[in-house]
Amino acid sequence: MEKSTLLQSFARNNAGQIVSIHDVTKGKACDCCCPECGEVVIARQGQVRQWHFAHSSGADCGGTGESALHQAAKQILLQERWITLPPLARELTSLECEPSDSGGAWMPPDGIANLHDPKPEVALASGLIRADVVAEYAGQPILIEIAVSHFADQGKRQRLANLGHPAMEIHLAGNPNLEWSWELLRQQVLEDPLNRLWLYHPILEQIRENARKPAVPAETSERKTKPEQEKWRWDGVPIVIRTYPWGITLWSAFDKDLNARLKETARNLGGRWKPRYTNWSFPSGVKTLLEETLREGGAQRE
Repeated sequence: MEKSTLLQSFARNNAGQIVSIHDVTKGKACDCCCPECGEVVIARQGQVRQWHFAHSSGADCGGTGESALHQAAKQILLQERWITLPPLARELTSLECEPSDSGGAWMPPDGIANLHDPKPEVALASGLIRADVVAEYAGQPILIEIAVSHFADQGKRQRLANLGHPAMEIHLAGNPNLEWSWELLRQQVLEDPLNRLWLYHPILEQIRENARKPAVPAETSERKTKPEQEKWRWDGVPIVIRTYPWGITLWSAFDKDLNARLKETARNLGGRWKPRYTNWSFPSGVKTLLEETLREGGAQRE
């Protein structure tokens, strides 16, 4: 594979922060070094070529443009503490197969995730995995990988799956003619829903597993199988959770505030509102998380 010719748009200043070529003074006065090898760099801000940093020795250490871009992207995540989750493709699944419902398609959670306590370069699985950023979202760890030209292979995907935590990868364009700025990089790291994918997601894995099983219509399942039933109360409002072979339903008496809470819970856990049955439907793999979320909100099981 050829080495990346991506010009170095970012460097590390004497305070240890990643800075853009547009943030610094021209030449050696930028007082910066290469994030990869530590050598002093020069800020080249001419009138002809794209602005970039260059090693003072004249010999780049190889792949510095990509490495610096990678470091800058991680710094954005650590500072901003939020991210757009990858959209999950609609997949056929036997979790629910109601005739009136688009063939049983299921849309797992996506949208904006607020990241709690993000940490860079976290070693996991006895050092077999080093995640670019690990944070907490919806009560569980989420792993975030950033890739320019080196993407997760099948071996890494399997190791991530063995951990059991949601893991996503952001793909940054390695176009050598692209001039990176903080504004462009923030948009690419935080906002663009199309340059990222799930390397592993437990809900998606549950969907794929169920999709390989013979479909069981939800209506038939409800008639023939007596579900396990739990009764809860949230701020005095009754809630009923029923567990079927194909998934979970949650019904509650009408309450405006509670409905808003349940909507947020459903968004985080892959739930959908089923107007035909006036209840929420969830994949079976999230039951524990659903119960934990209810308890955290003050609900109590009767």
